[in-house]
Amino acid sequence: MQILASFSGVHRVALLVALAAGIVLYRLWPAPPPEPVTSPSVPAIQTVRAVDPAVLAFAGGCVPFVDALTAKRTWSLSVSRRAFNQCSGGDTILDSYEVYSTGAVVWTERGVATRTLQLTPGELAVIVNANRIDCASGPESESSTVWMTLGDTRIPMRTLLGVALDGVFKQAISRYTDVRLAALGTFELRLSAKRDGHTYRLHLGPAGMLTVRRGNRLLATHELIDHERLALLDHTLARVALPQRVDPDADPDEEDFSEQPMRGTLDLGEVVVPAMIEYTFDAWTDVLWRAVREAEDAAAER
Repeated sequence: MQILASFSGVHRVALLVALAAGIVLYRLWPAPPPEPVTSPSVPAIQTVRAVDPAVLAFAGGCVPFVDALTAKRTWSLSVSRRAFNQCSGGDTILDSYEVYSTGAVVWTERGVATRTLQLTPGELAVIVNANRIDCASGPESESSTVWMTLGDTRIPMRTLLGVALDGVFKQAISRYTDVRLAALGTFELRLSAKRDGHTYRLHLGPAGMLTVRRGNRLLATHELIDHERLALLDHTLARVALPQRVDPDADPDEEDFSEQPMRGTLDLGEVVVPAMIEYTFDAWTDVLWRAVREAEDAAAER
């Protein structure tokens, strides 16, 4: 009977630990997407007045379907930001936004849980009046390798409409970032992995300073802006929640760094939870590690 009582006690402790971990992830996880919108949209007269008249100087656009769609009582419209993929020769979706007539936006980014944004009346007005914004001309300095899509229509980023759409979501994401970071408070991230027989360590401090080391040697230091800090955190949380991938045909003696995740901990002050991120999970981490190797090679030549 004593053994049985002890066994039950262990299980009770394990259950409490699991529940505590679940509560932590629930607190950290982005809010779920909103239910399909059924409330009336912002009246057209308000949205027209909210847009800068200089932006609306263009008569006749390339997205006439937007006028018909937004004239309805309720509606939703798909917008995305894409880039040319040199490896595949096709395009890659960087971010996608499902915009609702209330101004609610479901924001999807590869490798991160779905998040919810809220547009201001002025930002929603840009979407509603998209067909009245020039989609053929704009700043020539903008790169043509990144563009926006409105429905199925490609909008070059260098056009006035492309710049306007990109600005709408950047502003909404900036507000979202401020709210999320304020709710999270102070956090610290430590990750490590092996490559070429060496241990690489990544540390994101509470002040946003990211350091990368090979063993005890400092390779790179990056001061991250708030959006980058939150992006790294959200990618880490997404990898913790997803099941692990195991290749049954992989050679255990062959090291494949491209498939190795970085593992470590996320310190939230009151509690520490497991953390993980993959090197190849998005272009941001790929660029970071390429910069680290370049810094290491340059140091070795001195």
